[in-house]
Amino acid sequence: MGDRFSMFEWDEKEQRWQSLHHPFTAPTTEDAEALISNPGAALSRAYDLVLNGIELGGGSIRIHSAKLQRAVFQILGIGQAEAEENLPTCSRHFATAVLLTRCGIWLR
Repeated sequence: MGDRFSMFEWDEKEQRWQSLHHPFTAPTTEDAEALISNPGAALSRAYDLVLNGIELGGGSIRIHSAKLQRAVFQILGIGQAEAEENLPTCSRHFATAVLLTRCGIWLR
């Protein structure tokens, strides 16, 4: 299983950091200040499941800390207003994912 993935990548064209998985993937550190001070060194808690060189699936651990989430948004250039405007959408996606996961467990 592959589990050593960078959290961010510098986009030369746009001159800003990009999230390599998505902005809700947890970093391996819980230190928001360290994350902000050196985003290029940050590793994510994302993973790929690979068998004989073929990717079978992947995913990530989500951020569970508001302070850490704000730090990631800051690195990505997502302001407070933009984040708050889009949070209801994110919440709906989260609720749907939890519901589908739970239904999958119940159907077993």
